[in-house]
Amino acid sequence: DGLGGISPKAALEVSVVSACIQKIAQTIASLDVDVYRVDGEKQERIEHPLRRLIRRTPFVGLTAFDFWERVVSDSYLYGRAFVLIHRDGSGQVEGLEPLDPACIKDAELPDGRAAYMNTETSDVYLEEEVFVAKAFRSHSPIDAHRRAIGLMKSAEAYASSFFSSGG
Repeated sequence: DGLGGISPKAALEVSVVSACIQKIAQTIASLDVDVYRVDGEKQERIEHPLRRLIRRTPFVGLTAFDFWERVVSDSYLYGRAFVLIHRDGSGQVEGLEPLDPACIKDAELPDGRAAYMNTETSDVYLEEEVFVAKAFRSHSPIDAHRRAIGLMKSAEAYASSFFSSGG
């Protein structure tokens, strides 16, 4: 029936899907984020080198709001969001770069270690070089509701055609 082939990009063309993901992602992105030390039930906010990145500028030209909005929306659309961790010469994190989840695939190195491959650039990232933000149980709501989203997309197309022809 063709309704099961809804990609995340096609799902965003459905107004209700786009509005819901946008609302969730922007709401979460607007929340205050910080770094805490947790000891049992006690939580204490701490100064940490990551604090500046996650609160202000995770990557060149990217605000914290834009970064978190992207991470949340990617995890909802694809089931997982991928962030490449950039480090300086001493190993300190200096940037967090969102990667296109449509191009990232699980991979295994010859020595058996888990990795991720960028199918667009053929770059391979070690597991420790990538932060992965998972949606609920690592399942994309788009995957879970492909058929319903396909029906919504078809209904929107029909209504548009019907009313544009004088319906």
